[in-house]
Amino acid sequence: MSQVLYRKWRPQTLAEVVGQDHVTRTLKQAVLQGRIAHAYLFCGPRGTGKTSTARILAKAVNCLKPSEGEPCNQCPPCKAANEGRSLDLVEIDAASHRGIEEMRSLREKVHFVPAESRYKVYIVDEVHMMTPDAFNAFLKTLEEPPPHAIFVLATTEAHKVLPTIISRCQRFDFHRISHQHIETRLARICQGEGIKAEPQALNAIARSATGSLRDAENLLEQLVVSYDSDITLSRVRELLGLGDDELALELARHILKGETREGLKTINAVADQGLDLRRFHRQVVDHLRGALLLKAGAGDALEHTPETVEAMKATADSSTLAHILKAVRLFGQATPRQDGSPTLPLELALLDCTLEAEPVHQSAPTAAVTNSRTEARPPVRRPDNIGMPQRARTDTPPRKQPVSPRAEAPTPPAPARETASPGRSPQPEQESPGKGLPEAQWNAIRLALKRFKPQKLNIGSLLLDCGAPYVEGESLVLVFKTRANMERMQGEMENPETRRFLQETVQRVAGTSYALRLSLADQGKTSAGTPKGHLVRAARAMGADIIEGPEEEKSPNE
Repeated sequence: MSQVLYRKWRPQTLAEVVGQDHVTRTLKQAVLQGRIAHAYLFCGPRGTGKTSTARILAKAVNCLKPSEGEPCNQCPPCKAANEGRSLDLVEIDAASHRGIEEMRSLREKVHFVPAESRYKVYIVDEVHMMTPDAFNAFLKTLEEPPPHAIFVLATTEAHKVLPTIISRCQRFDFHRISHQHIETRLARICQGEGIKAEPQALNAIARSATGSLRDAENLLEQLVVSYDSDITLSRVRELLGLGDDELALELARHILKGETREGLKTINAVADQGLDLRRFHRQVVDHLRGALLLKAGAGDALEHTPETVEAMKATADSSTLAHILKAVRLFGQATPRQDGSPTLPLELALLDCTLEAEPVHQSAPTAAVTNSRTEARPPVRRPDNIGMPQRARTDTPPRKQPVSPRAEAPTPPAPARETASPGRSPQPEQESPGKGLPEAQWNAIRLALKRFKPQKLNIGSLLLDCGAPYVEGESLVLVFKTRANMERMQGEMENPETRRFLQETVQRVAGTSYALRLSLADQGKTSAGTPKGHLVRAARAMGADIIEGPEEEKSPNE
């Protein structure tokens, strides 16, 4: 039976290992200097050469005629290892030998001397599958093995390996292999196997392998079996389901242009055609990433055809960097589901991206609808509504001016108070809609910012600590009742993007551009006549305003 390509073309020397020069260079020097460690840990994604490198290392340490740290592949130990009949090269699958009994058996056998070589090498694959008890039983042997034993542990999930195991090994991290290295390796295989393949076809295979050389070699063999050694780009697209690449680019264009209806149609068209939604999702994210890099001026990092890069550039020019960044984040987190509605995560991500920009293009209608809804809703109990019945009555003498809890806030200009109509009770400074925004507009602003969370905190929640703001010159002053919420708001507004979005929201709703300022409300008068006590503090915490009543007559004794 013929071997599959990835086994037939497995590297036999460290120089043939693709894309892991940082590992092979160190191992060569270790063999040359005779400084072989007793335990190694090879970590990295699948198909990056961990097990192949472990086998090459086992041959190199036992080779009778090594050359510059490389095995000769001609001496008896090398030939025995290549043919899989070496008694001194033991490969253990930790996924099926993961218990404490297997480790006890290994501890007993490790003391036997090698049969025909200098070292006895144990390669433990998928070591992260071992149980904690097996790890603990293996610890002492791994720390102080016999002089003739070498352990090479390989895993794709290093975070699952106990730190006590990692600390006893020399760790090497294998990286994902670049598209260029994979494409070069595939071209060499095609030349050796007599396969005719277009460079664009090999590039498409390398991109689909996502950094795994073994996956790329398997895809190449699948194409050879299907099309008899004549590989073209169209056949690669047909077999691998890459025909939806144009649709992915089209959806990326709809996302960045804010075309909701067209984007939803594209997503459902992909689902109706039976294409792989997960692959389509990866392609969309890849195109959005390409647009992000091009917008940021880092397009040299892209590994696409010139036509695709040109299309990405046109897509990037139709949007802003902030919008592209938001699209990449949302679609990067959206994963198509296997059951129910597989397109739902993509549709929700599309709506989040496109509807975010709708208020900018439809500012007036949005504000009008928001105001109408706010005015139709019954007033919510808040500091702005306290004391309203008393101010509406005109048949009673005016009461004393309420004590404003905003003594620290900048007060509106004095002329506004002098132009009050005669016979009308003076209005509290913090509740005067004529000197600030109308309550409907303020509620509309808070509603528009209800779910806006730029960094850590939700802006809408912070604004619940504010009463209706007032205008001072060209600034809109937001007065907070508590210092903690004011400082939190200051921290969020240190981000220029956050401050710009808040100012645009206020301008869209109020129709006027304001600079935003923050202030802290006073906690009440400190004079002897000011009401104090726990009831007053509780009332202030609920948003009440403290109004002075008639002073009580003091007795002569007092």
